[in-house]
Amino acid sequence: MTSLTVHFQKPADWAEVPYVHYWRPGQPSFGSDWPGVPMTPEGGGWFVHRFDVPAVHLVFNDGEGRQTSDLWRDREGWYGADGLWSDSL
Repeated sequence: MTSLTVHFQKPADWAEVPYVHYWRPGQPSFGSDWPGVPMTPEGGGWFVHRFDVPAVHLVFNDGEGRQTSDLWRDREGWYGADGLWSDSL
């Protein structure tokens, strides 16, 4: 099965553990309820989540009102506190 890994750098003013809310259009059985699932810390202010799908729509949020815009990813990526995706750290 194809998998997808996303990394997120939590902004300093966000709650301690960020969440990732995700969905795939046309697949109502796949997705999370708001605010999503807690992400796993990986050090240096970065958090990670792995999906068992090749692409996903997602929103990073802190469960307390702060969130990114709607995002989409089809390959491993790092979403920095600056609001930009990178293909490597």
